[in-house]
Amino acid sequence: PDGRPAVAWRSRWTEGVLPLWLVATAGGMAVIFVVGLFFYGSYVGVGSA
Repeated sequence: PDGRPAVAWRSRWTEGVLPLWLVATAGGMAVIFVVGLFFYGSYVGVGSA
């Protein structure tokens, strides 16, 4: 409807300075790491108390 081809989105997803899949993977790993660290810290804090 907007007149833009789907190929542009695919090329934007896989090419460029930073591929979006790489950004999404790194961001997801960072979020999982931070959340895991938070739960680990709270667990250790409760256990040591």
